[in-house]
Amino acid sequence: GPKYKVDVMCPSCNEINNLNLDLRSFGAKSFGNAPKTEGKNVFLFETEAGYEIEFKLLKAIDLDNINNLGKKKKRRNTSYIEDVLLAAIISLKANNITIVDRLELKTIISRMPHSEYAPFLSYIEKIKPDIDMNKELECEHCSEIIKTNVPITSEFFWPATDR
Repeated sequence: GPKYKVDVMCPSCNEINNLNLDLRSFGAKSFGNAPKTEGKNVFLFETEAGYEIEFKLLKAIDLDNINNLGKKKKRRNTSYIEDVLLAAIISLKANNITIVDRLELKTIISRMPHSEYAPFLSYIEKIKPDIDMNKELECEHCSEIIKTNVPITSEFFWPATDR
């Protein structure tokens, strides 16, 4: 059902609040920018240096494949972040040259400093569709307003009947 029981600690009085939330009260997070083409999982991001990155939002199966790839590699030639970037990036346009070759993209990504890819990853996080789990709640012990991101616990998947 729509009821979700979760415990949230108040940061003011350190007491646990036993909450019974209605999942229907949670809204969708704003999707952000529209895709490059309506109905297609292709988006654009422009870096501060003026490079245009064409990318896709990764699905759960994509991330599972990346995790499985990491488990299979005894000696990793790429980091997890590099694997995510390579899976997400479709093309990179710089100085009127569009690069789509996977090997070239892999080379560019492996040399990319954190300051270059961090804003891109932040942008992806901002635009991906999601459920807004942020809530403002009143502490039942001290009446302080608690701003929290409601945690997903095992109770979400297997509600207890004894509470």
